[in-house]
Amino acid sequence: MAILFAERSFVTEVAVRAAPAAVLAVLDDMPSFIQLNPLVVAVEQEPGDAAAYLVTDRLRMLGLSFDLHYKVRSVRVPEGLDSEVWASPATHLVNELRVFPEGAVARVRETVRMEAPRLLASYAVATAKRAHRELLDRLVQRAEAGG
Repeated sequence: MAILFAERSFVTEVAVRAAPAAVLAVLDDMPSFIQLNPLVVAVEQEPGDAAAYLVTDRLRMLGLSFDLHYKVRSVRVPEGLDSEVWASPATHLVNELRVFPEGAVARVRETVRMEAPRLLASYAVATAKRAHRELLDRLVQRAEAGG
């Protein structure tokens, strides 16, 4: 299967001028946190699964706009958030977001591991990197504003 799929990973970090508890409080409102992603146009709770959400992104590829529907399952852990994403076509992401105290700021580090069809992997990782950078920038704004 390695010939059909590619594995990629990336790490994004930001510093937040707020206590770690303020950052973690933003993560506690999962639908609102998911909507910090600039690609997201809709979030709804998956029926029967309190930890899962059905998400719709609006993407552009080759000048065409299209919606991508996928499932996100997240678990809040004491120091952050662990999430898995299942999207088509055959794309799987594992995200670990961690919040660390660092002097007068909180350091937020997100590690994303992605497996995607080899032909789409470069597009998928570039799109995810841009979106997750903006998501974390918006997280900074929200946490520094007090929620």
